[in-house]
Amino acid sequence: MAESVSEPTDLQLYFFYNRLSHPDMLRHVLSLEKRPTLVPAFIVSYKIQYWLACPCLIRDEDDPTSKVNGYAWWGPRSYHPLLKEDMIPNFDPHTTTVHIEGKEVLGHTAIYNGIHEGLFSDPDIAMGRFY
Repeated sequence: MAESVSEPTDLQLYFFYNRLSHPDMLRHVLSLEKRPTLVPAFIVSYKIQYWLACPCLIRDEDDPTSKVNGYAWWGPRSYHPLLKEDMIPNFDPHTTTVHIEGKEVLGHTAIYNGIHEGLFSDPDIAMGRFY
């Protein structure tokens, strides 16, 4: 098991698996002066399903070892409300364990809270593109 560490008091860890995992998009949404440094990270017991082209993070009840890869960023606690405002409907702030640089850290992400029927594991099928 990885070493468990606590969060710095003035910062909190954010985990991104969607459009905010791109530094330029995160910089734009939060009006940051410089491009943020994102670090590869993952979370366990979750999976990504798609609602149209939108990736939706949901708990994986069938496979507690499943993992979702993404990126983590240590940001000021004051950015949490701004990130919440950027969420589209059917997503809620969510706290989970993030695996980053060999450590487990409590972090914040966005989880899908809508109806799971109608979600697809393949984004092409979700968008109606059949080959």
